[in-house]
Amino acid sequence: MEWGSYMERIRPKLTGYFLTHYFFVMPLAIVLIALALMNVGELGLFFIFLAVLVLLFSIVHSKAHEMVTSVALEDNKIVHESGIFQHKKNSLPISTITDSAITRSVLERMVGTCTMHVNTSGLSGYEVVCDALDVNEAEKMNSLLHEMIHGHAGKEKKAKKK
Repeated sequence: MEWGSYMERIRPKLTGYFLTHYFFVMPLAIVLIALALMNVGELGLFFIFLAVLVLLFSIVHSKAHEMVTSVALEDNKIVHESGIFQHKKNSLPISTITDSAITRSVLERMVGTCTMHVNTSGLSGYEVVCDALDVNEAEKMNSLLHEMIHGHAGKEKKAKKK
């Protein structure tokens, strides 16, 4: 099988990113609205404005992150793009990749998302970390990536030995 451009870009899920990165925003907004209800008047309007502003910022940032962040397998390399103000594009050849993993926190399991980590030889830490990905899409990409890294030859050799 030829590994050309065969996979669409995977983008983070808006709800997954919002809930995993702005989990604290909902309680904060509730507290601000409660303060507004206790303080009717100009200060109450300020707290309502502040609650709406915080919610709006977090939703807009989550949507912008969804629009500019992606990970894809293209032409024997994995390409990760991210960054709202400073755009970064990281392209790693499959031949340099040593490992990839998918992790899921409790909150990510609740919203159906995961974080994909890709590591290459020579550097410590993960070169690609993309979070809030749909778990099914990420697992499919991770399987294809492992097939590209390890190839089918290893499976065929093991089968012949038996």
